[in-house]
Amino acid sequence: MKNMIITGFVLIIAIIVSMGCVNIFNSDIKPNAEEYSIISETNRVRTNPKGYALELHSELDANRSAWDQSRIGRYEAAIATLNSAAVQSPLSYDYGLFLAARDHAEDMIENNLFSHVGSDGSSPNDRMDRYGTYSGARGENVAAGTNNDTGASMVLAWVLSPGHLSNMLRENYTLIGTAHLSGHPGYNWISVQKFAGGKN
Repeated sequence: MKNMIITGFVLIIAIIVSMGCVNIFNSDIKPNAEEYSIISETNRVRTNPKGYALELHSELDANRSAWDQSRIGRYEAAIATLNSAAVQSPLSYDYGLFLAARDHAEDMIENNLFSHVGSDGSSPNDRMDRYGTYSGARGENVAAGTNNDTGASMVLAWVLSPGHLSNMLRENYTLIGTAHLSGHPGYNWISVQKFAGGKN
């Protein structure tokens, strides 16, 4: 997708034991509409991959003559992956993962970063451990957009990237938290998806 950068991180952990985890939440912080949209769109991809592929196919057919071969290739690859993907259960919203996603998005905006490593050297797992005790598979997707990007358009960008699409389709995820904020000095919008297999 033009003017958009994405990156992904996945770490599978069989057993996670977290001691001294920070678990103090500010319940006044709530997801915005686009953050809820990312969850909804991600679950559409997971629960109806062939249906999402059909939408991509229609968009591709309508724009094939205007798009360059690189963009066409990304659509074709995503369509093939989605058509062969198994249907997965929808992910459940988790407040701790939401806070971890917001934590990282705000850090990237404030410190002009675009990375899975926080300004304090934190990893995706470090940030998750601040807000809960999670188990099983864990993952993080990050995207940056220079246009007035919606949550749905950020999910599309991840769908068009093989590694990030694979991350969204992982069968051993059950939980999700998202962030979608504007104000990054180098881009505009920053989006983060956080995934976990479970919560202790």
